[in-house]
Amino acid sequence: MTLAGDLIAVLRRPFHAFPPLDQGRRMRDGLVGLSLGVALPALVQELAALAPYRRIAVAGASPDAAVLTDLFNRWNYEQRFWLPVYGLIAGLLLWLLAAALVHWVARMLRGRGSFTGYLKLVGYVALAGIVLVPFSVIEIALKAGASSGASAEFGSLLLVLSLAVFAWQNLLLILAARSHYGLSMERATTAVLGPVGALIILMISLVIVGGVLLLVLGRPVLTG
Repeated sequence: MTLAGDLIAVLRRPFHAFPPLDQGRRMRDGLVGLSLGVALPALVQELAALAPYRRIAVAGASPDAAVLTDLFNRWNYEQRFWLPVYGLIAGLLLWLLAAALVHWVARMLRGRGSFTGYLKLVGYVALAGIVLVPFSVIEIALKAGASSGASAEFGSLLLVLSLAVFAWQNLLLILAARSHYGLSMERATTAVLGPVGALIILMISLVIVGGVLLLVLGRPVLTG
């Protein structure tokens, strides 16, 4: 079965798709899935950087927020072609880190399985995220057009869809852990949600620290 067929099986029959993938697929197949799952969204964002740049504006913002927004706009414009590359590298590292943490917790919970075996299944979970790619392309087309209102409305819809896909991928990670490590559903849930929650908190903290540093370093120094 092709990689596309495996992806369809994961999307249509997630509760039954992972045991055959675990037993019948090579590590290379999972790594290809992981690479595509991270690279395709990055490619779409790289194409989006070619579109006319639109600044972010916050109505009625405080002086600090206005300064921060201006600094972000400037940085975002200068780095617009590099941001997809940064996202690709960060995405690969986060998937690898998540797989390693889940493996460690699963083994602590007396699961039986290998890191490489679980990482293979994680590749298929990452690949499932490409269902958002067509919606991202539509958003890019709307941004390139003249209808800013339609672009904003579709952007809100895409955000909701992204959150739904994120939740769906977490469920897939749980099902993959249950299958590979032979855990109960409760223990598999613990093995996945604990590390994923820790990574989310870490990412939010980094965003907050980055925003504060951007504001502090970018604020002009007043003298006299």
